[in-house]
Amino acid sequence: DQLLKWTGSTANLAALGGAPPSRAGALTAYKNFIVLIDTTEMEIRYPSRVRWSGLNNSEDWPAANFTPLYLSGGQIAKGFGKIRDQLYIFLDKSIHQMAYTGNNTSPFVFSVLAPNVGAVSGQAVVTIDTGCFFLGPKGPYLFQGSDPVYIGAPIEGTWKTVNQSRLQYAIGCHNPLYNEVWWLFSTGAGTTYDTTLVYNYVNETWSIFQFGITPTCCGQFF
Repeated sequence: DQLLKWTGSTANLAALGGAPPSRAGALTAYKNFIVLIDTTEMEIRYPSRVRWSGLNNSEDWPAANFTPLYLSGGQIAKGFGKIRDQLYIFLDKSIHQMAYTGNNTSPFVFSVLAPNVGAVSGQAVVTIDTGCFFLGPKGPYLFQGSDPVYIGAPIEGTWKTVNQSRLQYAIGCHNPLYNEVWWLFSTGAGTTYDTTLVYNYVNETWSIFQFGITPTCCGQFF
């Protein structure tokens, strides 16, 4: 969506200054830069482009501060995952690392870590201290900086009921009090979040909930 900022003085949002892309699929903060993926610039969409702001300035967008993710032709950048001090970019068919160099001219280098598996939804990438959980077309995976590990074998029957056309809207969140990752998605021909998968990553066990309600998001509050 359009890039917005909060001024700190009122409850209102304002457009981000400095001529950033008109839209982006996702953003994150990394090494004192704002990083965007799947950008729209001058009415042209660049689905696998990564663009970053000036250092310590979210309203400075140098024209040269971008790169296409190579070997990703036709792919769409979906979301970010962070493991400790490392940033990863999840596309729909691959996973890339965005590594910080410390060089003023070329602050980042990019490498492909998983060329054959990607995320169906950026909002369903859930980070814990030791890795990133995400949903691929086949089901749930755990990514820890190398080859993703498929963890969905016990719930393959449930996964077959997923509305594949709406997987792009799946959302996830972390429930650290109980060592759980939650994913909300639609099943059958449904268009609402009618089913929740819960994975306990300590016990490596699954639970499936169908609450009879239609949530629109999930989060945590302590």
